[in-house]
Amino acid sequence: QCFLLFSFVDMEVAKKAAQRMQPRLNLSEKSKLKAVQKRVEKLLTVTPPNGAQYFQRLVKLAKREKYWSLWKDNKCKFLKNDDADMSQGVKINVKEVRKAPEPRGKFLFRANRSKRLAMGDPILEKCWTGFGGDLEECEDEERMFTPDLKAHLKSLYNEEKRDGGAASSQRLNKIYTFRALRMMRRTDMRRFVGARGSLANVDVQEIITGVKSVKKAKKETVKRRGSPAPSAKAREGNPAP
Repeated sequence: QCFLLFSFVDMEVAKKAAQRMQPRLNLSEKSKLKAVQKRVEKLLTVTPPNGAQYFQRLVKLAKREKYWSLWKDNKCKFLKNDDADMSQGVKINVKEVRKAPEPRGKFLFRANRSKRLAMGDPILEKCWTGFGGDLEECEDEERMFTPDLKAHLKSLYNEEKRDGGAASSQRLNKIYTFRALRMMRRTDMRRFVGARGSLANVDVQEIITGVKSVKKAKKETVKRRGSPAPSAKAREGNPAP
């Protein structure tokens, strides 16, 4: 701010409004002003970071404002530029070659380059052109039906029956389980709640054949019998009211 103020004080302007704003200094005051101005320039030069470069920019700024003021005082006369001398070449700094601008999002594209498929991939082309439109697929009469839970669990039942009742690996398949539970929710809400999100709690034999498995029959028998009767010592310790 001090540097710009001193530049304005030293500037010669013809406009009366600007002249009234400028302070009128005598010789001693002007000498003191120059001493302070040198001190300000020195402080700007030594102030980090890049104080010298910053000071040079301020000097160019002050010169530009001075030229602008003189041009306005001369009533904005047309500036005529001299013709360039084509006999002498222009010096070019070859050491500092300007790099081409990098595309936006290059790091994002580089990170997903291994996962993305380029347009025109043969697999995608086959998917796009090998089948009909989406509306035709949705309106197909063969697909307009509700899946059957028994038909879905038939393969699981046959596999466990062939293996002697051992639990099949399909019970742990998340996609197979999700489809079965979704069909179960539409047809039998009681069985869906009892499954608790897993086919391990579902009696597949009862769904397919209507007959409960031996394992489930034993559980229900124990549940109907309830807990065993309390012993005599327990009854003595808890007498009836």
